[in-house]
Amino acid sequence: MRNKSNRESTPIAVCFLEQNPISLNYLSHLLRGHEFEVVGEGEAHERQSSSPAGRLVLAIDERVLTPGNRLSMRSLRTRFPEAKLLILATVPPRGEQCELLLGIDGFVLYSEAKGKLCLALRALCDGHVWLPHEVLEYLARLALQANRKKLRLTLRETEVIRVIGEGLSNKEIGTRLGISERTAKFHASNVFAKHGVHDRNTAVEIAHSLSASPPPIKLPFSR
Repeated sequence: MRNKSNRESTPIAVCFLEQNPISLNYLSHLLRGHEFEVVGEGEAHERQSSSPAGRLVLAIDERVLTPGNRLSMRSLRTRFPEAKLLILATVPPRGEQCELLLGIDGFVLYSEAKGKLCLALRALCDGHVWLPHEVLEYLARLALQANRKKLRLTLRETEVIRVIGEGLSNKEIGTRLGISERTAKFHASNVFAKHGVHDRNTAVEIAHSLSASPPPIKLPFSR
């Protein structure tokens, strides 16, 4: 309880990077009177070891996403491993920009900063993410593609899983497909391993799901 109390009583240190003077003054003004403390880049680096985990946020202008910029996501993660990264932008991300946002914790539009910046900073420090619909959808599609690639079956494995769906034994599968029982068992084991199952009943359910059309991606919320 004491550690939690100390954490909550410690101001959230916010370091604005790549900001022009006008936007810097405006953003700093939005944080006045709240549980935040605006710090410079040097002080932010010094606080790495002294601030409680998650109580340091780097708020970065979208120009950091430009290829060749001195502040790459990788370099920031190396220099500030304990910090949360939040991007401030003028427009929502589109297409390839979503890929450039991989690795960040938050995203806020300048036009919405007045109402959402403080909320986003608190959410990040509580261990959450604050990302727009476009980025969440992009991440969901990446995960789906990776999962499909991992679960991709060979032609023979596809034939085996379909026959398993009929409830046949390995011997019956071999007879149906013109292969030995041992070969049928080998392919069935590969299918089980790819889907992380260990019994035929679950494999039958997977076979049925593979024959059905996949549902569209639905996101529970967006910022």
